[in-house]
Amino acid sequence: MRKIYYSLFIVMTLLLSVTTGVRAQLTVDHFEKLPTDLTATLRDTRKMDHNGETAALIKIQTTGRDFTFETGVLGIVATEYRAGEVWLYVPNHVPKLSIHHAVYGNLTDWFFPEPIEAGTTYRMLLNVGGGRFTNITCSGAPSSKVYIDGEYVGETPLLNYFLGDGNRHLRAVTGRMECDTVVTISSGEGIMSLNLQLHNMSYLYGDVEVTVEGQADIWFQGHNEGVGRWQTQLREGTYEVTTRKVDCDSVVTRFTVKRGQMNRIQAEAPRPHTGRLRIFTRPRGVVTTLRGQEVDLAEPQVMNIGSYHLAFSRKGYHPQEREYTVRWNELTEDTVTLEAISWLKSPAFYFGVGYTLRGLSGLTATIGGVFAGHDLQLAYTLGTASSKEGYWYDGEGILQSGLTYKMNSWSVRYGYQVRLLPRLGFTPQVGFMQEQLTGSLTEGTEKFGDGAKASCMTLGVKLLAVPIQHCYVFLQPEYALALSKDEVFETVAKGADFSVGSFGLTAGVLVSY
Repeated sequence: MRKIYYSLFIVMTLLLSVTTGVRAQLTVDHFEKLPTDLTATLRDTRKMDHNGETAALIKIQTTGRDFTFETGVLGIVATEYRAGEVWLYVPNHVPKLSIHHAVYGNLTDWFFPEPIEAGTTYRMLLNVGGGRFTNITCSGAPSSKVYIDGEYVGETPLLNYFLGDGNRHLRAVTGRMECDTVVTISSGEGIMSLNLQLHNMSYLYGDVEVTVEGQADIWFQGHNEGVGRWQTQLREGTYEVTTRKVDCDSVVTRFTVKRGQMNRIQAEAPRPHTGRLRIFTRPRGVVTTLRGQEVDLAEPQVMNIGSYHLAFSRKGYHPQEREYTVRWNELTEDTVTLEAISWLKSPAFYFGVGYTLRGLSGLTATIGGVFAGHDLQLAYTLGTASSKEGYWYDGEGILQSGLTYKMNSWSVRYGYQVRLLPRLGFTPQVGFMQEQLTGSLTEGTEKFGDGAKASCMTLGVKLLAVPIQHCYVFLQPEYALALSKDEVFETVAKGADFSVGSFGLTAGVLVSY
């Protein structure tokens, strides 16, 4: 039993010794006044002590947090933790400083090597143990990039940088000048100086040309190196470039550089953001085209975001064009209904020409309109065919004149348009027609019957066929029933052998709008 107690006593003593050793490692490696540093007096960073004076500022460079500071009866004005530093504000003429930390140990009653002045900035290098403050420089290259254990830490000269104990991998680079070395750090007081010797490593480099489609940006190690194409020289090894573009997902391309040769790399283009587009069409068989190419959008199609101009067409229907915007990760839907072409238009205005076959035929001009199916038509026929020659004698049987006759007419007709098929229709019609004779002398001097008139009622139908839009071919049979006529008109009709009224047929072409 006594041996067990003795063993426990030895273990506890050793643990206490180790703990005391760990906690007693706080040391001040360096302390100096910074006469050109105005941080203590600047409006945004100055502090006032209890006497109304501007406090002195001690910038303590160290690692870790949760330090406790004491200056005796004068106290501490303020403590602020900054990146890699503790800003300690103290009153004027404070003589000493004590520092305590639960892990790093204690520094008790450390007296300042010079008087502390109000409104003055100082620097202290506080070593927490297990390392050394170092100044790192490079011969002949004052602005070399420094990497410690693979991590970028800044450019030379790198002053008062704390390195932990052990082997540290240091690498300095400026252009093709490099230094790659391992330094052993051991605890000690004061600032350690490391001067890195750079060597020309050009023989390890290769020419590099990176290209990417779509005029995308090329990023390398956090910098935008160009658009679409980037040329440089890199040391042999494996690298990554990132291609970026607005409204696209960035893409990383890995590549390997070989020394002493041209390395051409085709980077993968950024992947455009996409959405989906689905269009329903009515009736069936509608052709959808995009930039002149037929596309099928009956099922959702994945498309790059942006605007698309689509054209929809089908024979016998009015075509349509629509603009759609495809948005990121969204489904855009629409239904397009084409309107059948109305070959027989209503409302419509029409005019045309034709030829009328009847007792005395002629060339017919037609004008009219259709509204809600109601058709009102005006026509004028210019007689072109002549009658047989008629002879007229006086009471004593002496020949007075011989004439041939042509018949002009004007008419108005009303009907109702009926559509049989999309391109075929008919219009039953009723109308009124005024006929007038024009005589031409063949013998004699007296124009007997010239200007004679007759009135007729017409009953007929207008048959319409539409070979192309806006163009009608019509056939118009009708019967003219005489209502009234001059006595001379009837005499002339018998003498020249033509009838009044009777059956007629007009055929021609109409243009409709």
